[in-house]
Amino acid sequence: MARRRAKNLFLAPEVVYRAERFCELADTTLSQLVEDYLRTLPQEGAIVRIRSPLVARLHEAQYAFLDGVDSFSEYVSRDRARLKDRGDDY
Repeated sequence: MARRRAKNLFLAPEVVYRAERFCELADTTLSQLVEDYLRTLPQEGAIVRIRSPLVARLHEAQYAFLDGVDSFSEYVSRDRARLKDRGDDY
């Protein structure tokens, strides 16, 4: 593995607070959380499309069947429950 490099980040305090709580629950570090997220970014040269949250969820739905969801209606049901738990509506 390549040697790690220190980097200063300026983040909103509430974002750091939520991330630290998440890290406690997930038994990880803030550095590992940030690194894991950054690894999910598209590679150089990849085409990136900006989508609305609804379009992004519909796009994700096509992959739901790979995650053990048997039908689109089951995916929608799970997605609605997830959004309700988060406090989001659509």
